[in-house]
Amino acid sequence: MISKLLSVVVLVFLVGSNPGQAAQQCKLAKARILNWDKLSGIWYNTFSHVEDPTQLEGRCNSIVVAGSFGHDGVAVVRNVMPQILTPDGKKDVAPKSVPEYFMAVDPGIYRLDQSSELQWINTKILEQIMTKERMTSYVNAISDHYTNDFAITTNYKNFLMISQCNREGKYSVWVYTKTPNPDEEVKTDVENNMTHRRINAELQKNDACVATINSIFEQGSVPK
Repeated sequence: MISKLLSVVVLVFLVGSNPGQAAQQCKLAKARILNWDKLSGIWYNTFSHVEDPTQLEGRCNSIVVAGSFGHDGVAVVRNVMPQILTPDGKKDVAPKSVPEYFMAVDPGIYRLDQSSELQWINTKILEQIMTKERMTSYVNAISDHYTNDFAITTNYKNFLMISQCNREGKYSVWVYTKTPNPDEEVKTDVENNMTHRRINAELQKNDACVATINSIFEQGSVPK
């Protein structure tokens, strides 16, 4: 959920005749049971909803499925954030790799174990990379993410999408793809998935995934 918006690709998906009203009727539909074993490798957060407060400038959040228990039980997912060299040469303050535990509550519907939340909202670290106003919206969004249930849908081939209802009753969406620079076929697959699930959201492209891909491997950020 981390990006520098070098360019913005907006995908608009409208539901119903009144987009404003639809946005206030966020409701998660149950999804197909996930086979976590088919989600191996790195998935890059190449799209998220417009003005997503959880995005950090110049960063590409990626996830690696580290293990699972049962077909649709608890999954262990590691968030991997490439470390970058700060202007003054000091150690990067951003989290490098955070384990998260996805617990199934319904087919395709999950909630996060809150044990990892504090790793994302360390105020001493956040003060170094964002304003106080920005930090407030960021912390609120992280709190939503760990409090509210979310749906996960995927075609196992090229995209994995997490959708959630935020405190304003609108959809929050994060799209992870198998490539840091998805082509038109992937965008079409994502669009069709959102339309099928009646998700009303605008997505922005995260070009930081392309810019930082090498550091994931060069600096050993991928969990074993």
